[in-house]
Amino acid sequence: MKIYRVIIVLIFFSGIQCSYNKNSSCKNFRTGRFHLYSRYDSVEFTINRNDSFQIETIEKTKLSTKWKVNWINDCEYQTIFIEKIPGNNLDTLPIEYKNLTHKIIETGENYYIYSTKLDDNFILTDTLWTTAKN
Repeated sequence: MKIYRVIIVLIFFSGIQCSYNKNSSCKNFRTGRFHLYSRYDSVEFTINRNDSFQIETIEKTKLSTKWKVNWINDCEYQTIFIEKIPGNNLDTLPIEYKNLTHKIIETGENYYIYSTKLDDNFILTDTLWTTAKN
């Protein structure tokens, strides 16, 4: 009976440690340069983010937008559209996509997988990389 208690305690503390590691590794992606190779429309983006702002650039067209970043917790953040970078024709950006909440659901050494709820029926899941594809 005592061995079962020890196993339960070990499992409990392992779960706490895994949760801590996931949350602490999310912090590694608060700032930096990221690359998105969208699996939905094959568009490549470069994202330059500091703690509170990010600029997203479509690589093929060089169209850029600026977003405010609000961190809800270590693994969840909100982006709020601020402006298109002068010279870009982004008037077609859907109004419902100008305020988005992103959740980091998995992290790796040079990437994180996130989900973004675009509307009631569609949740986008993709990967941001810290290194560019060659």
